This record gives sequence, C-alpha cells and structure tokens, in this order.
Amino acid sequence: MKGRSSEPKAYLSVSYTGYKTIRRTISLEKSMVMEPVVLEISENLLGEVTVTASTPPVTIKKDTLEYNADSFTTRPNANLEELMKKLPGVEVDTEGNITVNGKPVNKFLVNGEEFFGDDHRIATKNLPKEIIEKIQVMDTKTRSQEFTGEPGDPDNKTVNITIKEDKNKGYFARATA
Repeated sequence: MKGRSSEPKAYLSVSYTGYKTIRRTISLEKSMVMEPVVLEISENLLGEVTVTASTPPVTIKKDTLEYNADSFTTRPNANLEELMKKLPGVEVDTEGNITVNGKPVNKFLVNGEEFFGDDHRIATKNLPKEIIEKIQVMDTKTRSQEFTGEPGDPDNKTVNITIKEDKNKGYFARATA
C-alpha cells in the first residue's frame, strides 16, 4: 500500500471479534516494510453468573386462566378456600359458593379428576394451601366438546386444582370432637 503523510508517527489499531485488540505506534519513513500483525485469541471469561426466575402469579393460556398458588400469601395452615379468596377475579361467598369474574363455578376437579362428586366445599375447606401448585379456571365443556375441541360454555366455569408432584400421594381424612 502506498501513501504520503508529513506526520512522523501513526497509530495502528487492529481489532476483530474474539481476538485481542492490538495497538501500536509506527514511525513513518520514506520507505518501510511493516511486519505482519498476528492476532491472539481473546479469553472472555465471565465471573459467576446467577440466573433467577420467578413464575408469574397469573397466566392466560388460550381459554384457561392459571393462578400460581405460591404467588399468593396466606396465613400458615390456610386451606384452599382462603387461597381462592386472594385470587383476583375470584369470589367465595359465606356459603362457600365460588364465582370467577361473576360466572359461577359448577365443576370442580383435582388433578383433572372429579373430587368428592358435586360438593366442591369438601375440597375447598379441607385441602391445605401448601400442597397446591396451580389453580386453573376454564369454561365448562361437555364430553363431546372436549372430544371435538369446541369451545365450552362461557357462562359456567370449571376449576382444576393441580397438586404439587411431591405431595400428590397420601390419605385424606378429617376428624372433629
């Protein structure tokens, strides 16, 4: 390469991704040959990296509203009913009837299975909050709607309680004296 300059010195900087940058001061002469520039691989070592994540309290998945139970604080030894009173859009009246955004809950499931027939109060009064992972609210569907994938009845809601995997085995009983 040929060029002309009246300056006695020039600054050379060579950089490329993944390599160490080289900076040199070069004395300019009338006739000169520059030695090759050899780049060294750069070691980009990071310090300790900590990645933390948190589950959002409410997730919307197509036609399902999903609440993360651990995102809502209750008193120690609280039951499912107390947890449901904390959920946005969910109301539990004094008789234990549940409505979601003003629509009544007419079907109650635990891990996708019916729990003690039609009386959901057995579950809401007795299941401890500590074993609950998620509360899912969806439109109630008939068996044929579930099979064909048709939308459910938006005026009636189904609640599915998902139990934490490590707490999914055991017996259910309550005694009073």
